[in-house]
Amino acid sequence: MKLRRPKTEEEKQALVQMMRCLRAEREFDVFLEFVKFPEVTPTGENTGNVISFEMWPHLKDVVNLLTKYDHGRLVHRLLVWLKARQLGASQLLAAYAVWVASYRDNSKILVISQGETYAWEFMEKARFIYDNLPPELKRKLRGKWTRGRVSFTNGSVVEAFPSTEDAGRGWTGTLVIMDEADKHPYLGANFMSVKPVIDAGAQMIMVSTSDPEKLTSPFKETFLEAPDNGWTPIFYGWNARPDRDTEFRGRVFRETPESERWRVQYEYPETIDEALAPPQEFRVFDMNVYQSMMDRDTKDPIRTMGTSTGIWQEFTPGKKYTMFTDTGKGVGKDYSVTVVLDCTTGMVVADVFSRTLDATTFAYESIALAVEYKKPLWAVECNDPSGGGLVVVQQALKVHYPRLWRDKQDTDPQHLGPHGWYTDKDNRPLIWHGLIAAFKARLVTVPHKEGLGQFNQVIRNDKGRVEARQGGNDDYPLAVAGAWYIRDWAHQAAGLWRPGQTIGMRQPIKVGF
Repeated sequence: MKLRRPKTEEEKQALVQMMRCLRAEREFDVFLEFVKFPEVTPTGENTGNVISFEMWPHLKDVVNLLTKYDHGRLVHRLLVWLKARQLGASQLLAAYAVWVASYRDNSKILVISQGETYAWEFMEKARFIYDNLPPELKRKLRGKWTRGRVSFTNGSVVEAFPSTEDAGRGWTGTLVIMDEADKHPYLGANFMSVKPVIDAGAQMIMVSTSDPEKLTSPFKETFLEAPDNGWTPIFYGWNARPDRDTEFRGRVFRETPESERWRVQYEYPETIDEALAPPQEFRVFDMNVYQSMMDRDTKDPIRTMGTSTGIWQEFTPGKKYTMFTDTGKGVGKDYSVTVVLDCTTGMVVADVFSRTLDATTFAYESIALAVEYKKPLWAVECNDPSGGGLVVVQQALKVHYPRLWRDKQDTDPQHLGPHGWYTDKDNRPLIWHGLIAAFKARLVTVPHKEGLGQFNQVIRNDKGRVEARQGGNDDYPLAVAGAWYIRDWAHQAAGLWRPGQTIGMRQPIKVGF
């Protein structure tokens, strides 16, 4: 059939609209151009106005993940999305559910929310989207749109359920959305209920803010194990919204009652570590002090050295410093950390911080930092025989470092074994207890934002042991704890230490003459 060329402006506009609608049926990002929502302020208040969907940059990235195909195969079939509040996730997924149901015939879409009210709210968002679509994009419904179910004449169905033990059992379909998944009371059971459908090729999206009451959960575990477990992890913090300025979270923190301020980092996290921080009852470092230090004391270094060294305060003659090193394996999992502590002010004035440097390069940067601060007393943890601590000690001995901590007594100053710090059941509680008390009293200051972030990952487990939470790191806090502990010996001149002399629990002596 030959199409007639439009003659009037109205006909041209009608043709453009028709072409856009045809594209919208095939392309989700184009469909979103027709989506409307109630206007909501950055703090979550409904203004009563109706506005078009705003494609913020982070939402555009998510759309690309949701709909990316390779040779007819959905690339990101399993997505786990950790987020801050009011980032448009529920709106986006409600629109996605309407789009899939409308233009993918015989689609079966299951939405599981944390409770009945939340399930209804999700369906209400989807209904608002549908009601405000242009007539050309509306697919006919079969029956009425109810609180928990809608059916289309093309055979598609969208159903929403609260998280109960049996939610999703026996269901078959093509798309599963778990909204606020970390707050589902039966997330594990629900996941196993729909797993046969997932195994058969359905797309599944778990999205949630972090539940501050849970140390671990199926949602957290899935996120932490991704992408090795086949899931695609997504994270966006509070500042992903372009209409939030740099002071937004500070205002939220100040406007929140003091007793509830610890919740702010879960509702509006900036980093994954903040979002997955352990609950208050497991945490060893005072939350209010941490939040205050994060907001007021963290800053960029005044200068850098090498590839991974930051300086926050230059060496000051007359001051005493200590250094402590916790060396990782340099394979991208744990961190290698050296900190320099001002013994007078308790400030971490410099550090070497990396999760990729090999032990030898890390040792070179640490030695260079030690020279900057006139060779302070330096302890290197050497517990792991396969770790890099022994490599760092060896490099320090090669350059005849004069003030290297020595745990054990040995008459041969070149014997590698005794040199270094060895954490054991006796000194581990002491160094952690000292730092925890000093942190609460604001006697230490950590200006490195990422380093301070690790303090938020340290817990006391059910056996009372202080350690990093699952998937977290405690390398930086341990280095600060060690530097704080050995500060009592910082004033000692190297030449005054004698073999056999016991100072406290340790025997630091001069080596490498």
